[in-house]
Amino acid sequence: MRPLSYSGYRFPPEIIQHAIWLYLRFTLSFRDVEELLAERGIDVSHETIRRWVVVFGPMIDMKLLALYAGEVLEKRPGSPIIFEVKCSQGLVEWIEQKGGTPVMWKAGHSLIKAKMRETGAPLGGEMSGHMFFADEFPGYDDALYGAGRLLRLLAASETPLSARVRSLPQSKYVATPELRLDCADAAKFGIVDSVREYYRARYPVIDIDGVRVQFGDGWALVRASNTQPVLVLRFEAKSQARLQEITRDVYDVLARFPEVTIPALST
Repeated sequence: MRPLSYSGYRFPPEIIQHAIWLYLRFTLSFRDVEELLAERGIDVSHETIRRWVVVFGPMIDMKLLALYAGEVLEKRPGSPIIFEVKCSQGLVEWIEQKGGTPVMWKAGHSLIKAKMRETGAPLGGEMSGHMFFADEFPGYDDALYGAGRLLRLLAASETPLSARVRSLPQSKYVATPELRLDCADAAKFGIVDSVREYYRARYPVIDIDGVRVQFGDGWALVRASNTQPVLVLRFEAKSQARLQEITRDVYDVLARFPEVTIPALST
């Protein structure tokens, strides 16, 4: 297969081959794939096909970035991996375990890419699922290329994607999705400053983008949206019970500010 050129970049043939498998996964049934291959004189067993097409499941909370990071760090040990402040503590642990340097940064694709250029990072990503490759690629996000990289990774081992995901440190944590609390636009940044000072006296905090409170067995993020009258929150802990405790603690602090709309917390 000849390389394919796209936006000035020439995709290696193996990337294109893996991307074709992804296309087959989402457009054809098992029997369709078998028949398509048979028409071309290729006899592939059902179990062999399963290795390719029954490995895909929900990928949340940067687990996909963790898989990419493991592959990249095998070739480029010690490299920085960039991710936004909303991401799991398990991702930090995984990057360190794989011999990389975790770099937590501000939310936003332009900010992530700028930090990658500044640090020379080969990989970066957002919680939203945007992945930026500067390893074998020009440093921006491209769904087709990312799909090919995932399939190349899977093709190198018999381990299915589900097992790989279960082995990640992120799988040992429970977390909320991104939460958005209505807040008066004029007050939101001042409220975040007050929350930061309250927790700084009690716990370690990361303040590169809002405030991320490190509780030891979990964390809480409170940041002001740059575009909307809301506060953006996220919580993570090592158990559901602890997650509830951390969430309630932060909600109790935010309840002191009448400009913030606090949702009911389930018991």
